[in-house]
Amino acid sequence: MRSFMIALLACCMATTAFADAAIIPGTILSGQLQDSISSHTAQVGDWFVLTDVRSANGHLAGARIRGHIASVIRAGQGRNAQIRLAYDTLISASGHRYRIYAQTVQLNVQTKNNALKEAGGALAGMLAGNYLGKVMGTNIGGSIGLAGGFLAAKNNRADVDVPANSTVELRVDHSSNL
Repeated sequence: MRSFMIALLACCMATTAFADAAIIPGTILSGQLQDSISSHTAQVGDWFVLTDVRSANGHLAGARIRGHIASVIRAGQGRNAQIRLAYDTLISASGHRYRIYAQTVQLNVQTKNNALKEAGGALAGMLAGNYLGKVMGTNIGGSIGLAGGFLAAKNNRADVDVPANSTVELRVDHSSNL
């Protein structure tokens, strides 16, 4: 019985020591985003937290990562929205802290549907085209306005959102003890 307990204690200590070693480059980590992030409201430098961070190989579990918004591109005419995350500190379940550099591998990004905006643009274009067509004495103004309004609205991109509790997956490039 005594040898069993010693072996169990040694195993637990080895597991803790292994989990607290620097994170090997290439390690895949995943965690839950604590709060939502939107390209509409996010600012460069805003902080975010990932909870319940674990490694794909099972050597790390229950950690937290603190990071910041590295860049934001807001949606606009012909411009897709983008959010780039930077990862700064990983805190293991046992309290060890690491500076980490990592790349996002997978992120649950949601975009809003532009169908209503496209329909509104087409309608506004058709009405403006009809008015101009009547002023100029032609009947094709509505058709041209309809197509132009739709295309202009279609080219107006939507912001992106990452909901709270989304899973974020990242690949570690480098880490060091703090």
